[in-house]
Amino acid sequence: MAGRKTNLNQLRILAVLLKEPNLSRASDLLGVSQPTLSSALKQLREEFDDTLLVRVGNRMELTTKAKSLREPLNDIFDAVDRLWLLESSSPESANRDIVIGTTDYGTALTASRLRNELQKSAPGISVQYVDVVETKELINRENELDFYLVPDSICHSPVFQDFKYIPLFEEEMVYLVHESNPLAELSADEIETRPEVSFATFHVGYERYSSITRQVIAEFEQGRKIDLRIQQWSLLPMLAEETNSVVLMPRGLAEKLADKFSCKIIGSMNPAVGFTYCLMWDRVYQSDKIHEFVRNIFKKMYPR
Repeated sequence: MAGRKTNLNQLRILAVLLKEPNLSRASDLLGVSQPTLSSALKQLREEFDDTLLVRVGNRMELTTKAKSLREPLNDIFDAVDRLWLLESSSPESANRDIVIGTTDYGTALTASRLRNELQKSAPGISVQYVDVVETKELINRENELDFYLVPDSICHSPVFQDFKYIPLFEEEMVYLVHESNPLAELSADEIETRPEVSFATFHVGYERYSSITRQVIAEFEQGRKIDLRIQQWSLLPMLAEETNSVVLMPRGLAEKLADKFSCKIIGSMNPAVGFTYCLMWDRVYQSDKIHEFVRNIFKKMYPR
């Protein structure tokens, strides 16, 4: 196989001959001379060790081997045509699915804005958000994901040293309670002095998780009395509404959902806990026009 000399142009000639087994008409379709076509056919016969076309009376007919090549050649040139279409089409007119791995926090903060921006500038680009809450899942789904929305601690991990990223916005953890909760009248500092106060917050789940995730979780739990942990950031305000727990969650999401659940942000966690939220991608996509276009959309959404 390695010694074969057939190139894409010769395969294109073969594909035309299989559809139009007449040298004169095939040469017209291809825009080449008959001697050039005959020379190419000779080499193709040698490469495939088959006559491919045989004369029967006054016409040429395909051999069994030639007939078996029709479908594979069609698949090859359909794929080639799609590649050229991707290369030549502008992002604004492209049809493409983009898959983003993140938690429900990333989805809640970015999905609507991204969709609205794409609807205006590139309606053919669709986006699918998939739930990825753990570092090892990011690795396992590497070939499925176009982008990752993650805290900067993930981006700085040696596991993702071959990835690129851009910071989108700064985030901080805050205390959230329901308006009817007596703790709503306290300050953030006072909350920390009450040993009886219990907290609810996010957790990655029951499975074992990485040292990176452990470090991040330990930072905002900090020995607090956590009596309820769930795997969905966006459900935490509901817990504040239905329990007397103080919820620990990112400010951006708390501000987005507080009014919907009649909740109140007491203030920033003390001591402060913050992170930078980032868009991350594999370097193999760096020169992809559609990827670059989507990256620029994110930059427009979150100017720094």
